[in-house]
Amino acid sequence: MKFKPLYTLSGGGTASANPYACKESQTIAVGDIVSMDVNGQVSKCTKSDSTAPMWASGANWVVGVAASSVTDAAANDQILVWDDPNQVYLATSVAATQTKVGATSDIANTTQVLDLAGSGSDALTVVDLWSNRSADGANTQVLCKITHSKHIFSAGEGA
Repeated sequence: MKFKPLYTLSGGGTASANPYACKESQTIAVGDIVSMDVNGQVSKCTKSDSTAPMWASGANWVVGVAASSVTDAAANDQILVWDDPNQVYLATSVAATQTKVGATSDIANTTQVLDLAGSGSDALTVVDLWSNRSADGANTQVLCKITHSKHIFSAGEGA
């Protein structure tokens, strides 16, 4: 699983998953970050989906992490998504070090890992390092959440 829900910042365990309609021809695995387009359909999130501020006209909003999967979806097939903006996930990161705690991160398009060496989208925020705390480099496990201004539930709030 690419992004595994662990707990919420508001206290407690994993938030509940809610159903969303999929965009046609999507293949989404459990643990993939998903975004919603202006038609209200979700798809696997890419770095470009999460670049614009969520209140920008026509932007794709980051919804959360897939809690179920779909293969070659028909339009409006349902998928479950952990969509609590306070949900913290365990994820793999590129270039994570202790100095990156609190930093924002890109989503690597093909692998859906945190790309702390990249710049642009800032869709994810590092909450803490999970493993390899003193290691520099790839494949460090981190705790992260969707950056508030990039989450669908913050749409319209400005910064």
